Amino acid sequence: MELYKRKEWLYRKYWTEGLSLSQIASICNVSWVTIRNHIKKHGIKTRDITDALRIRNGISNKLCDRNWLYCQYWKRRLSSRKIAELCSCDKATILRRLKAFDIPKRRFGEARRGVPASLESRKKQSNAQRGTACRNPETLKQINKKRRGKSHRELFGSEKAGVMRAVNSKKIKEKWKESGYREKVLKRLGQRPSKPEKVFDGFTPQVVRYVGNGQWWRTLSNGKHKNPDFKVSGQNKVIEVFGGRDFFHTKGEAQDLIKKYKQIGIDCLIIWEDEIYNHPDLVLDKTIDFL
Repeated sequence: MELYKRKEWLYRKYWTEGLSLSQIASICNVSWVTIRNHIKKHGIKTRDITDALRIRNGISNKLCDRNWLYCQYWKRRLSSRKIAELCSCDKATILRRLKAFDIPKRRFGEARRGVPASLESRKKQSNAQRGTACRNPETLKQINKKRRGKSHRELFGSEKAGVMRAVNSKKIKEKWKESGYREKVLKRLGQRPSKPEKVFDGFTPQVVRYVGNGQWWRTLSNGKHKNPDFKVSGQNKVIEVFGGRDFFHTKGEAQDLIKKYKQIGIDCLIIWEDEIYNHPDLVLDKTIDFL
């Protein structure tokens, strides 16, 4: 008589030793379906998904209890590392179980709330504040409370705010001349040729060159600075690529931008993203006519 047909042997392998159906089937040289049929035939209760995961992955019984994990993480405010120490596992296992149970993770500020800073962190904060104009903590609290939610104009008055703005603008313009600073800022802002701009640049004449990386800033009639996407070489003509018709930009915005460029002697052509993808031939004809 085959071993898997004996109820005692099958129960011992499945529940006592914790073997899976596939592992028992490999011992008996049969398929796992045969083992499953005999387990049902003998009336042996099968494991649920929680028990199966615990046995297969070696997960502690505690980590199969959502209420226990939620209590440790949110009510007791234990970190994932502390919970891992209680369950004799690593931090990654705790994070996976939190995700499996749909337990929301704490934000950094919530996780650090009530936790005293280490000596090293306090030294770094002290070195960062060293040399500031005000060293009194109470005075700093009053200043921060006064400044919170207010603009420079409200804090210092319109005249002083204008002077500060002019000084800051001058400093930034001087820094902008440095290629390293300019590249760093543009990289951080993600101002690179977008996908529709790359497609447009690929089928237009070479006289239309990309300047959207900060190469050709101009001041519009309303005093704001604008850097177009494309510039026609040798002519006061620019081309702007607008994405998301009636979502990111509207027709009214496009016409308004054309008027502002016209007031400073620059002709502007607006190309929409959907036109580039759906009607590239018409876009090319429109661009050639604009040149």
